[in-house]
Amino acid sequence: MEMSTVSHLYIKGEPYGQEQILNLAPEKTVLKIQFSPFGIEYMLIDHSSRQLLYLQPYQKAATKNHPSKFTEAILHDDIILAKPFLEVHAAVSNISFSIFPREFAGKELINLWYEKFAVSGDDLEIFNSHIPDIDAELVYTVSNSLLNDIKSTFGNFTLSHSVTKQITELSNYSSDKTVYCNVHSNYLQLIVLCDRKLMFANIFLYQTPEDFGYYLMATYKQLHLDPESVPIVLSGEIMKQSQIYQIMFKYIRLIKFIKPPGAMKFHADYPFPAHFYYSLFCL
Repeated sequence: MEMSTVSHLYIKGEPYGQEQILNLAPEKTVLKIQFSPFGIEYMLIDHSSRQLLYLQPYQKAATKNHPSKFTEAILHDDIILAKPFLEVHAAVSNISFSIFPREFAGKELINLWYEKFAVSGDDLEIFNSHIPDIDAELVYTVSNSLLNDIKSTFGNFTLSHSVTKQITELSNYSSDKTVYCNVHSNYLQLIVLCDRKLMFANIFLYQTPEDFGYYLMATYKQLHLDPESVPIVLSGEIMKQSQIYQIMFKYIRLIKFIKPPGAMKFHADYPFPAHFYYSLFCL
């Protein structure tokens, strides 16, 4: 992600679509925005044509400030986000989630999961969303400080976990056993599907390319996946020349880059690789 503007709380990436934003009609525009502990990214699309109009990434500055601080600052400083959009779809991308078969996802089990995995002292709210393609419930937590920031900025919005949307999109065309890896600068999302059925989904935090390789190969080993025959499909912030890709290439024979969801439409001047921002495109 190319960076352009730096504050003491966040780094503002180079945007796409500055010319389109000049003639933006918010009442005909859909905002899709994704929050993680390490950054925010959002895009604007035309409601009728589904054309991408604008895209803006942010990254948390390398400070010890709580994630709520940089989130609050971005939502306050970015004047585009103050516009009255037709629809707002928000998603969180955090490690505090679990997936249950729908028949077992009762209130008692969800509360037990919360007591075991929620971070002590955090003021969190539990959410769950149904994934119809695999008949499962994804349960996740969101901090009340983030919820309040989103509510005060946008009013009406939908909320989901980014893994939910990716599983829904990927299960539409997944047939053979496949590992899907969505790469971000500080974390990776791994989803494993076979015949449209979910085998595995998790998010791992990493600091070095070696950490990344460890989590990836540990997943292959845990699920008894053959690196010679089970392909990995990449999305997010990764290129062939990156260290992460080179480590992956040593151990996995079949590596592909994902195509964006079919509903997305791009202008000819869209500058980023098609697999970048995949999780955002899935919202």
